[in-house]
Amino acid sequence: MARPKKQGLDYFTNDVNFYQDIKIRKLIRHKGVQAVSVYHILLCQIYASGYYLPWDEDLPFIVSEISGLEEDTIQDIINYCITIGLFDKTVFDTHQVLTSHGIQERYISFCTVAKRKLPDNTPYLLVNLNPNQVNSDKKVVSSEQALFNSEEINDNTEETPNIA
Repeated sequence: MARPKKQGLDYFTNDVNFYQDIKIRKLIRHKGVQAVSVYHILLCQIYASGYYLPWDEDLPFIVSEISGLEEDTIQDIINYCITIGLFDKTVFDTHQVLTSHGIQERYISFCTVAKRKLPDNTPYLLVNLNPNQVNSDKKVVSSEQALFNSEEINDNTEETPNIA
């Protein structure tokens, strides 16, 4: 019998400029340094299963057990993480799922480096998986549309009078 495919990661990297991120600095300023631990615990939970974490009533308890902080504090920190954009507010409000564009980009990058194929079912995806498409201001444009034909540009240099 074949072993089931692993979707999550065994480890993930942490950028050396992690604390320079304005969102992390806001998190520390407004919720204290313990809030970074809560965020990091949540990242571990997310990456262990893939690129998102479904919200449930037990999540604050689980994080509380790991961090030693009260469940109400955990809930407050998670809400603030959503407010400042560490987690995507729309996806959370709509689907009760913790994820973000950055989390998904890093997960896809890790999978690419590890030469691991992404699962066929990719719900709550905020990033574009089609390499022939370019994300531009949250509007997905195919690379063919992003390129332009120089003949289509209206060049009026011959019609413009030369004023000396």
